[in-house]
Amino acid sequence: MKTEGLYRIPGNKAQGELFVNKFAVDPNVDISTLEIPVNAIATLLKSFFSDLSEALIPEKLCDELMEAAEMTDKSSRLLMLRGVIKKLPLQNFEVLKYIISHLFKVSQNHEFNSMNSRNLAKCWWPTLIRLQFKSYEKLIQGSQVPEDIVQNLIEQCAFFFHGGNEV
Repeated sequence: MKTEGLYRIPGNKAQGELFVNKFAVDPNVDISTLEIPVNAIATLLKSFFSDLSEALIPEKLCDELMEAAEMTDKSSRLLMLRGVIKKLPLQNFEVLKYIISHLFKVSQNHEFNSMNSRNLAKCWWPTLIRLQFKSYEKLIQGSQVPEDIVQNLIEQCAFFFHGGNEV
């Protein structure tokens, strides 16, 4: 949690593969005995989700999610975003809940790791929400909204996933 640049500074892919190979042999392997840097495991985790055939937030919900994110009233936006998130398949919802809860904890250590909710959102939105952009210009123009969505999910984690009130 306190590693500087967690999820932003990439880890060594070979070190991540070492963990995968050890885990394949023994699913109960103690990762702390392998001396694998935290950034290698963080890179491995992001790669796992990037390599899935479909993002945790399926493409069929992206238009609705983007529409909700563009609402100007904060409370209405958060309620609509929560409504869209609740439409996720149960498995996707539970995994997203776990990841966002983890990212929230990482963001709570931003004094040590330099990873506030905005920085984490920049790193994670392309993995969680896969949008198709027809040009580089569209990517630059359009990436702010999904980044804002992921930042909202992180900052309002309790509201979206744990029955809490908006902050």
